[in-house]
Amino acid sequence: MLKLRISDNYQRRLRFKAFTLIELMIVIAIIGILAAIASVSYQKVKAQSQYKLCKENMFVIEGAINQYCLDKQKDDIQQSIDDTFLQMLVNENYLKNLPKCAIKGQYTLEVKSGQDNKNEKVIKCSIHGTRYEERPLSDFTK
Repeated sequence: MLKLRISDNYQRRLRFKAFTLIELMIVIAIIGILAAIASVSYQKVKAQSQYKLCKENMFVIEGAINQYCLDKQKDDIQQSIDDTFLQMLVNENYLKNLPKCAIKGQYTLEVKSGQDNKNEKVIKCSIHGTRYEERPLSDFTK
């Protein structure tokens, strides 16, 4: 019968099946790198969704104001949009609820003279601009 001699060091390693300190440090470093990459991606996606939500809110407010002007048969409207004016649009069922910017920007109304001397009403957010402007997402990420 052939008996193989196994070294003492190998026998100890077989008894204690544990990770070494280097192996644990490498795993922790990899997890840290992945977390850093994920957090940057998360911030970009969050800023993009807030921007899209604000643009959608501006579109809805513009539609409600245009409908209000058509129903009341007036083309001149106040230049400032505050919460009381928006609440009035909600109370008169032009809006379902009070739209708010996701980053707490303030909505204002810009009246521009368009074709045929017809006033065009454009909503502008103090942070995101108008819904017609394309702004880079780096403007909104910190």
